[in-house]
Amino acid sequence: MICLQVGHFSRSTVRDGDAAWKMIDDVVSQHGSLDVLVNNAGGAPPADTSTASPRFTERIVALNLLSSIFTSQRANHHMQQSGGGSIVNIGSVVALRPSPTVAAYGAAKAGLLNFTITAGQEWAPKVRVNCVTAGAVRTDKAESAFWRCSKYCACGGNDSDAANGVTCRHRKRLRFLGK
Repeated sequence: MICLQVGHFSRSTVRDGDAAWKMIDDVVSQHGSLDVLVNNAGGAPPADTSTASPRFTERIVALNLLSSIFTSQRANHHMQQSGGGSIVNIGSVVALRPSPTVAAYGAAKAGLLNFTITAGQEWAPKVRVNCVTAGAVRTDKAESAFWRCSKYCACGGNDSDAANGVTCRHRKRLRFLGK
């Protein structure tokens, strides 16, 4: 995961709970507060559900569910002590519409949706927790899949469209985004 806070970048292995907490603590230590956390680490290559290895499955669930739980827990800790904040988790339509070859990813995203709702109830009113559920996002890596599906259906937007959906609600708090 790469963390951006007023131009600050930090690399961390967010699958590791201690490393995720340290990353959040470091951002708060260096910048004084954390107003918005966007949990966008995620993804998974296709894998046959019956033959995906235990290690593969664990890593997919850790990246797409546990990493967001770990960073959210620590961000909430700091936000509750300050003026509050907002946590945005990036979900997937696969959480509600299962699809072949992405069982672990879909299960993790369904868990993330449940976590988002639960944390939103527990951490309100100081910390708002939302989930943005995006459809397919056109990236360089996914371009061949978009080309294949475009003859059958309308395909999703690009990464800027997804980012704009997240940031529009937080523009006043995110000074570095501009107007």
